[in-house]
Amino acid sequence: MLFVSVLVASNVVACKLMVVELPSWLGGGSLQADCALFLFPLTYVISDIINEVYGFRTNRVVIWGGMLCTIAFSALVYWSILATPSPYWQHQEAYAVTLSSSIRIFVASLVAYFLGEFLNALVFDRIRRRAVRHGFVFRALMSTFLGNIFDTTAFCMIAFMRDLPSVELIKMVIVNVFAKSSVELFLMPLIIKVVHYCRVEAAQEQKERKILA
Repeated sequence: MLFVSVLVASNVVACKLMVVELPSWLGGGSLQADCALFLFPLTYVISDIINEVYGFRTNRVVIWGGMLCTIAFSALVYWSILATPSPYWQHQEAYAVTLSSSIRIFVASLVAYFLGEFLNALVFDRIRRRAVRHGFVFRALMSTFLGNIFDTTAFCMIAFMRDLPSVELIKMVIVNVFAKSSVELFLMPLIIKVVHYCRVEAAQEQKERKILA
């Protein structure tokens, strides 16, 4: 439920571009970014936790479920735009302009989501199977970084190619990749505790099932 909520909310808030002011120790200045910059990365965090505790198959089901929910949400948004407005509704034009951009964002998000989430889950699972010496932190950060590269590049190119100059678009991709990846790095201490808690709960649930069986 949390995964889908974050995913759908990201598709809405990503319609708006914002200015990110860089601190002086990074050279100052400002860069363009969408408003889902620090929200969408939470889907990678949740995906990594599910993959670590419940496995790739369960994670794959969650990813497909998120995709179906995104399609359903966007279809309802598109229908609401086309629906004949009440004569008492005075905001149809603003509503259509705002949410019609969500359709373009939806297409960009769907392509980026498919590439990024599945690559993230696949890389995470492959590292766990073939490089046992590497722990959860390495698996999570590496898979998230690779997923972010494909996800962000596809999303920015499709969603904002006609709105931003090429130079700004490239800057936006670079900033988004590193900013999104830093979210998981920043939250890693909390993520480790959540993974431990979920493992304990999953083990307890498995014991209870064996007892009932």
